[in-house]
Amino acid sequence: MENNQLKITIGIPTYIGGPSLVKAAQSLLASEGVENFHLLVSVDGKRLDSEIKSALEVDPRVEVIENLERGGQVARIRQILSLSFDQDIVILTQDDLLFGKKTIAEIVSAFESDSTITMVTARPVPLPPTTFFERIVHAGFYMVKTIEQRWNNGDNFMNAAGRCISFRKGMTRHIFEEIQEDVISCDAHFYFINKKYGGKFFRNEQAPYYFRSPKSLADHLKQSKKYQNVAEELYKYRRIDAYQEYAIPTRLKIDAALWGLVNSPFYALLYFAVLIYTRFHGDQTFKKATRFWDTDKSTKEI
Repeated sequence: MENNQLKITIGIPTYIGGPSLVKAAQSLLASEGVENFHLLVSVDGKRLDSEIKSALEVDPRVEVIENLERGGQVARIRQILSLSFDQDIVILTQDDLLFGKKTIAEIVSAFESDSTITMVTARPVPLPPTTFFERIVHAGFYMVKTIEQRWNNGDNFMNAAGRCISFRKGMTRHIFEEIQEDVISCDAHFYFINKKYGGKFFRNEQAPYYFRSPKSLADHLKQSKKYQNVAEELYKYRRIDAYQEYAIPTRLKIDAALWGLVNSPFYALLYFAVLIYTRFHGDQTFKKATRFWDTDKSTKEI
């Protein structure tokens, strides 16, 4: 099926809904190769500022749904999915990213090139650092990336973690029915739901999106607390023992650490220190995490 005949929805759940949302939407609307899509913005627990809403709705492809009752990120994702069961492809993304002009076309191309693919993630690329702390985070990002790429040839739940995840028609209903609204970090759940129903996962390295890393330790902790207990969440909701059944091979961890020490020794060592600090405070910070956003504003500066 040709791109212009496909039914495609791009969904953005949002709480802050500020200028970064407009920038993200504009980068999507400037996509080349796939211009005929529905951009659905689901706002959580508030109305958008009038100037933000007007900037979005100037393009007829954009629909904004303002939910006045707070539900959380997964509630908004489920709303997007529930309105998209008839769509050939549903792309879930966030309000603090920028997209390359060909990114959406590359995602669609991955589905078209292999009819067995049911879930595609895009390639995260950090924006150039503007603070010392961002450089530390980037060292860690590229070490983790080496694990994601090499572990099981890229077919792993770490590689599914990301801010741009897409599904083929049919899998969207399974995701909607299986994902619980009080889940904090849903990406790994998406991967295992897709796996449960016999889906095929693919990380498309030709489809980049750009994000701003946390600019401070305080903001980094807000992100870390939502992701460091993924294994506990997987067991609680899916009875998946990630520590045993899907443990990262020790050799890959060592190789990633060596890669970081060789390529960026100073920042790699600092990242190890940050990693230890976040894990030491992990239980305490995770207890405060809920399905409602504790937003780090520095990542919105795109």
